[in-house]
Amino acid sequence: MSATWTNYGGNITATPHAIVEPKSLDDLRKIVEKARAEGRTVRGVGDGHSFSSVAVTDGYLVRTQSYGLPLPLMPLRPDVNSSNLVHVEAGMTIRTCIDTLRKMIPPKGLHNMGSYTGQALIGAISTGTHGSGWKLGPLANAVRSVTMVAGDGKAYRIEPTNGISDPGGVPDDITLIQEDTVFDGVVIAMGSLGLVYSLVLDVRDDYALVERRQVSTWNTVRPILHTGHDMFTKFRHQEVLINPYETDGHHTAVITSRRERIPSDDLDVQANRENPWQVIANLLPWHAMNVIATLMKSDASTIPGFLDSGLRTLKGMFGSRYDAVLSLGIDAVDGYASEVAVPFESTADAVDIIIDEAKTYRSEAPNESVAWRYYLTSPFSLRFVAPSSQMMAPQYDRLTTMIEIPCVSFPGTGVTVESVRLLNRIHRRLINDVGARLHWGLEFDALTAQDISTMYPRYNEWLAIRERFDPDRVFENRWSSRVLFGGSGSVISGG
Repeated sequence: MSATWTNYGGNITATPHAIVEPKSLDDLRKIVEKARAEGRTVRGVGDGHSFSSVAVTDGYLVRTQSYGLPLPLMPLRPDVNSSNLVHVEAGMTIRTCIDTLRKMIPPKGLHNMGSYTGQALIGAISTGTHGSGWKLGPLANAVRSVTMVAGDGKAYRIEPTNGISDPGGVPDDITLIQEDTVFDGVVIAMGSLGLVYSLVLDVRDDYALVERRQVSTWNTVRPILHTGHDMFTKFRHQEVLINPYETDGHHTAVITSRRERIPSDDLDVQANRENPWQVIANLLPWHAMNVIATLMKSDASTIPGFLDSGLRTLKGMFGSRYDAVLSLGIDAVDGYASEVAVPFESTADAVDIIIDEAKTYRSEAPNESVAWRYYLTSPFSLRFVAPSSQMMAPQYDRLTTMIEIPCVSFPGTGVTVESVRLLNRIHRRLINDVGARLHWGLEFDALTAQDISTMYPRYNEWLAIRERFDPDRVFENRWSSRVLFGGSGSVISGG
């Protein structure tokens, strides 16, 4: 009955007892009850875009994308305005959610989103996925209600103390909990508290964005981070891309700013909308990433120049509906990434650390034939995210700069040991020097429970919530045991 599951990056493989595709809340209850009866564990998995082992289990692997339909709103308190609320099954992809909202009358949209629309909502929300915007928090900030099946096989609807649900309208087979502390521990929980069935999201009217990208240098950007520049006060979204390697005496950077405008089908400002590596690929005949790989492998010193070429080609303006502007896609170039959350005021120091580690590490290559393996093979990005009240959010209680450090997966190469070693070196310095937190799905299995207890000031509160909903460790796996619980506590066998 066992099956094999592999994540998108190909670096994580699981052999669960079974892969199941539930269609309803009742199906989720039955899965948990069956797992408990058999002494097995349960983990939910979305689109598989985590590069850590967060979803790996030897028990039941639940494909959340098997339940992804819009749902009617539950009965609400009389004073709740329902015009900007939408109820959906949690396995719905972000792309489907966007399309569903756009068909509403009047059309609606998400307040913010990341750069990829293929993720399941629950996978993105439960790991702290975010977009960009000094005043815009992670996707979790839009959640108003969560319905989930806990370790006892029962369904719970969890909301803030002043929650949206009318207590008298909750079905008998769902227990309503309206309590700020519980809600703030449930939305971002990395699958360790239960199987989330549905979400109520706060949305807004549909909108469009106009994006302007300006080529600059890190030396120019650095002081902007300390001055309250127009980049933060006048624009809805802000982002910076940086070449980790120096060319012509500086590190090339691209500043991206986005303004909101009314949706329109005739937005006509155009610019290249691909990510930097797609741009680089398009500079060569036949869009040949294998050509780039061959050149870089034969002469690693060309990598900084290639990164500059891609960044400089991004200059320009683009206007479209918000999802077309915010989504960069991942179709043409395979890759993997880590992501680090640092306090906004430490952004410049964090960038300097990444640049220093990238420079040092490439000098450690034992010979020229493998030198390319010791390079970062893509520009890294800075995105600015408002605080979250979710106690396990990487953005918890502080204005945050999310730093994404991508690497290209060259044809036939995949995730390299050397690149993971470099990313983990960068992580460790940022954790020690600037109090960084790591994105839950992009930590490459290097975090420890001691790290987490230091990073998150409400960690012990969250552990108590976990104990409340899953005292028998039905949703535990090797990842959560290592990262969240330090390998302590009983674990049901088979997971």
